[in-house]
Amino acid sequence: MKLLLVILSLFILVAACQENKPEPKKAAQKMRRFDIRQTKNEFEQMEPSTRFNFLANVVEQPYDNKKDVDSFLRIAQQKLQLNDAEVSKEDLTNLQTKFFESNYEDAAYLFALKVLSTHKKRGDEYFKGALPFAFVQLEYHASVLNQLDSTSYYNRQLGQLLNQKTPSWIKVAYYSNKAFLTRTNGSYYTALILYNQALKHCSPHEKTQVSYVYHSIANLYLLMENYDKAYEYAQLSVKQVGFNNYSPQQLNMIGTIQAKVGKFNEAERSFKKVLAYTQREHLIGLEAQTLSNFGNLKRKQKKFDTALELMRNSDTICSLLGMEVGLLINGINRAELYLDQGQFEKAEKELLKFSPLVTRVDVPKLRYSYFDLFSRLQDSLGNKIQANAYYRSAVENKERYFGDNAKTLLAQWELEQAKKRAQQEKSALELRVQKQEKTKYLVLFSSISIFLLGLVVGLLIIRKQQKAREAMRLEKQRVIYELELKSKELLAESMKNTTVQHVKNEIKQQLKEIQRNPSFNGSDEMQKLIQDLGKSENTAFFDEFETRFTGVHEDFYIALNKRCSNLTPHELKICALIRLNISSKEMARLTNRTVGTIDNTRSQIRKKLDLSETQNLQEFILTL
Repeated sequence: MKLLLVILSLFILVAACQENKPEPKKAAQKMRRFDIRQTKNEFEQMEPSTRFNFLANVVEQPYDNKKDVDSFLRIAQQKLQLNDAEVSKEDLTNLQTKFFESNYEDAAYLFALKVLSTHKKRGDEYFKGALPFAFVQLEYHASVLNQLDSTSYYNRQLGQLLNQKTPSWIKVAYYSNKAFLTRTNGSYYTALILYNQALKHCSPHEKTQVSYVYHSIANLYLLMENYDKAYEYAQLSVKQVGFNNYSPQQLNMIGTIQAKVGKFNEAERSFKKVLAYTQREHLIGLEAQTLSNFGNLKRKQKKFDTALELMRNSDTICSLLGMEVGLLINGINRAELYLDQGQFEKAEKELLKFSPLVTRVDVPKLRYSYFDLFSRLQDSLGNKIQANAYYRSAVENKERYFGDNAKTLLAQWELEQAKKRAQQEKSALELRVQKQEKTKYLVLFSSISIFLLGLVVGLLIIRKQQKAREAMRLEKQRVIYELELKSKELLAESMKNTTVQHVKNEIKQQLKEIQRNPSFNGSDEMQKLIQDLGKSENTAFFDEFETRFTGVHEDFYIALNKRCSNLTPHELKICALIRLNISSKEMARLTNRTVGTIDNTRSQIRKKLDLSETQNLQEFILTL
């Protein structure tokens, strides 16, 4: 059987109406007990202007005794004074929003009526901004009671009040409800367009809202028997909020779609979760629907005994509630099961049992499913004439069911949407290419900028290094200059000392000559003076010389000893004098030796330093 008949079960009577109200997205909170007496006392003692926020807070709290809360809210909302001097528009619309998002539907409905009646009495603009909230609530209440005329009236009134300032969730509710009404009339193509309008007004951050619209589109494709599309949107819907946070009422339909596309494990998981919820919350109507869907899934899995048991359990609840449509659907599903098993007589008996009900219930989709199954059964039995007659009845009801030739229109619309998406993807691709080009040029520009910056920094570093080297060079020159200056000072001082010594020697010589004169009878003091002038003439000089020389050329003797460690003290002094660029003649005067002795000493130094004949002694010593 091509059609999944479950969609016309209790989902039509209950879940389809619930579909018009998105499930509020609330964080998991710990349930607590509502103290109705204490809350009443607090409410009575409050100022009228603070009661709105107080009720909004009560509505938001998670209580486990919701009946007491609902009872309190129905009474409390009647005592609210809708006076512009006592309540702000923000407080009023905030309470309306909280009511709509809550499960306290009776109190929310009564408050919406109060807002509407107050506006009619006053006729001013003050409450006009609150009317959209009221109409959304009234429209939802009418859809739950299957009052399609009232639902349509409130939807039209809501449409006239929409403007740029209207909250997005109200626009979503308007287009979704309008789509629901259009779908109910069989205009699936128009309904799909309206659902997409609702989707455009959804905020990407409102995951629950987006999930709800996707769910509605999935349901529409299910009705159109486009199961692949239905599954695609069902997946999108579940993805928005996550499987564990998905509404059990809506999850029942998701399981139906999963079964249609052969995702049996996914469907079984969905149905089991819904059954656990219905049994915990005692929602026997939703339980009957889910048992029927689950039974049909087991039929597809060829688990016929389990399928029959689930269908019988669904029948029990449907009989208890007096839901003939549910019994009819289970009967058709059982006939399908018997047909799968080849038990044609049982299948025919099951269908004939519901023949009066099919005639009485004017639901084109259900009648189409019934006659289509009967046609296939008669064809299996070889009754071609009866099979053709039932087939014509099936086709007739199918044409009524699909109404405005929606499949063709939807195919055209989807083709247009595919073209638009392709164009958007092309534009997006071109934009990405442009961004990539810009990025490429930006990277190139950045690279060049970084290179130039690096080059400038490098040049600055090189210049800084050059300046540092120049400063070092100047410092070296300054040191050399000071060294030469000190050397000259040392030499000048040495020459001065030499001159003094020379004068002393001449005086000493003259005194000796006076002493040798026979006519001289000098005293002992004269003899002592001569002796003092002759003491250590050169020793004091060279002690002072070496001290001064070492202060200027502190590493000279160390470097010289590394080259030759067996130089005599006299030879070391001659090397020092050579370092000061003093001639052999001047050395002779400073050391009280002859020039020949100095030359011999220089030769000895060359030998000890192991210098070749071509090497200059003075040049070598200057390198140390």
